[in-house]
Formats: sequence, structure tokens, C-alpha cells
Amino acid sequence: MRVIKASLVLGTLAIFSAAHSADIFVDATNTSGVEDGSADWPYATIVDGLSAAVRGDTVTVAPGIYYGTITLKDDVRLLSSSGPEVTVIDGEGVNIFAVFAPFEDNPPDIYPDSYIEGFKIRNGSSTLIQVTNRYSFWARSTYEIRNCIFDGDDGPDFQLGHNIYPGARTVVANSVYRNLENATDIIWAPVPVFINNTFDNVRAAFFVYQQSVITINNTFTDSYSVFHLWGGRSGGGYFYGARNNIFNIEQVSVPVLLDSGVLLYPVLNLFDGLATDPLFVDASSGNYRLQGASPLIDAGVDPADYFTLYSGPSWMPGYLQGVVVPFAGDSPDIGAYEYGLTPVIEAIGELAVSYQSVPVSDFKSPGEQRRHALERKFYALLRSIENNYSEATDCERIELLSGARDKLLNDIWAKGDGYYGGNPN
Repeated sequence: MRVIKASLVLGTLAIFSAAHSADIFVDATNTSGVEDGSADWPYATIVDGLSAAVRGDTVTVAPGIYYGTITLKDDVRLLSSSGPEVTVIDGEGVNIFAVFAPFEDNPPDIYPDSYIEGFKIRNGSSTLIQVTNRYSFWARSTYEIRNCIFDGDDGPDFQLGHNIYPGARTVVANSVYRNLENATDIIWAPVPVFINNTFDNVRAAFFVYQQSVITINNTFTDSYSVFHLWGGRSGGGYFYGARNNIFNIEQVSVPVLLDSGVLLYPVLNLFDGLATDPLFVDASSGNYRLQGASPLIDAGVDPADYFTLYSGPSWMPGYLQGVVVPFAGDSPDIGAYEYGLTPVIEAIGELAVSYQSVPVSDFKSPGEQRRHALERKFYALLRSIENNYSEATDCERIELLSGARDKLLNDIWAKGDGYYGGNPN
């Protein structure tokens, strides 16, 4: 029998330490027309549940498929009652994000805190979760994302799991990223921490600009790259961590050619890594639990011990302070699901559905539409170059890069002329 233990991590967010003032319930099966957020009369949509919540509240969501964009609320915990396999947020491809960051004008000393746990998130038109201070781009915010599935199966091509932008202090744990263009897009943020996650079939797990990352007990499989730098300036590109599994990755590290002409490679300060088949139960159907014979069982490191065993970075930010990470056995497993601890969620037949109204303010402006269109074209160009560059001759490379430049310039002129009727799509 595996004994269940818990790790008090020296490096996770203590966002919601105060007692919660109220519990608000959401259930798509409530079609009675009577809704007050109680367990007996829950709201039918997540939007209504969050609208009724105030700082310190918890919104608990029953199984179902909840269609439409939602906006997180400052210092409100958003939880599912039964896990991500049966609790789905579907953005319907309407807006750039399926889940928007909070947008609240807080006092100067109050910063947005966001917590989301237990959802499958799919079908954003570009990115599944927005991780930033939406009200003030450079200001501080904190995010904790747990036990979520970022699923690119549904929705347009070139979806991103989530961004992490300046000021966003972020921890992601026990989550799955699958079938995505990039799992993460990280720029100028306080060092994010990824603990016990599974990345499968993504173009890049970490697509970063002047950024460092800590990665502990994660597994990366069947993808193009793990650590991918971009941009023309030096800085960042340091990846710290331990006990990660990297298997069947085409190019683990992707360098960037700086404006100075120097080729900058990611710096990997990773300890005791593995390179083995994780033996998922059935990755093709999205079941990333481990088989009993998996080499990833008990192969991780207690995250609380990482900084003493492996001399973690001396600049580890002081805002990271204790969150419990449970595991069974002598050590944590590697990946999102702890063997023998994470329950197998039984199918609930046909899930109930609800459709939430989307505020007009959440819809894309013409400028956002053009930015989104250019972003998709940019990623398509990157993929085309990567797929053909390594085996091309010098002449073919010049032709490939010149063609990409010309196409990008053409797209910039076409999309940037929105005021004069340019197509924003």
C-alpha cells in the first residue's frame, strides 16, 4: 500500500490564506429558473456564479460543459467538484481567450489574485487562459493553476495553453497540456514554477523571451521542443529544475539568433532527468495516468527538498510560500497524475450544458482581431521554417527565409490597414 504524504513546497503561492466568506455553487443541470447560488438552487452558468462572488468566496462548479468565455474574479477561487475530465469550459472560439484574467480597478496596494482548479479548458480562438494583470500590464498579479487540462483538440489550429506576461507570479501544478501550438508563452514575468505537469504533442512547452523558468517533476513527450527561445535581445533563457522526463522530443532546446548575430542557446540547470517512455494508460484518448509498470512512479523529487538537494537558484522569489502537494509513496511521481492517488473519473454519460452570456466588453476589438490574425500567421511561418530549415541547402535556406519575410510583410500591410478596410480575420 502506498502511503499518502504531502509536500509543503518552498516555491508555490499562498494566495488565499484568509478564511473564505462564502461558497457559491454552479450546476448546468439546474434548469428550474430558480437560482441563488446555494447548493439547492445553484447558478446555471459560471459567469453568474462569478458575478455573485466577492473577494474570499469560492465558486464550486458541478460536472458539465460550460460554453462561452469567462472572466476570473480577483481573490475568488474557481473550483470544479469532480475534476477536469467532466467539467469543461469551452470558449466557443469567440474571443482570444477562453478564460480571461480579472479586470478590476484595485487600490494601489491590492493586486489581482487568481486561482483555478479542476477544469478542461478548450476552444479559445487563440489562447486558453490569459495570465497577466489585465488592468495594468506591468503591475503585479498572482496565479495558481491546478489540475487543469489545456486541450487543443477542439477549436482552431495554433492554440496556446496560456501566456504569462510581466508581473504575473505563477505556479502551475498537476495539469496537462496536449495538442497545442505552444503550451506556454512567457515574457518578462517573475520566474514561474511548473510542478508535476504533463506536456504532450506541443510545438514548444516553454516559448520564452528574456525569461527563466523552474520545472520540477514534469514529463514532456512526443513534441517538437521543450525549451524554445525567441526574440532578438539577450537575457533570460535559464531553465532550472530536477527530475523531469523528456521522451521522443525532436529538439529539446531551440536557440534564437540575436540581433547582434550571436546564436543564444537555452541554459539548462536541470538535475537527475529521465528519458523514458512514461507508459501512459492511453495518451491518444487523453488518459495520461500512469500504468503500474511506469518508470515515472516514485521517480520525482519532493518539491520542498528541491532547493536544498539541488541548490536551486539563489534568486528564488520571496513571494513563493507554501502550498501542499500530496503524493503517495516515498517520493512523488513524475507527471500530472500521482499513481494510486489520483482517482479515475468515471464518465457521467452525456454531460449537461449551459451557455453563458458574454459581456460586450469581452469581444475582440478590430485591433485585437488583427493582432490575433497576425499571431496565427507568425506561428505558421515559424513552423514552416522549422520543418524545412535543417535539411535545406544554403540557397534553399535563403529562399525559405526571404519568402517568409515577404509573406510576413505582406500580412502586416494587409492586416494593419484595418482603418482603411483591411481584413482583420
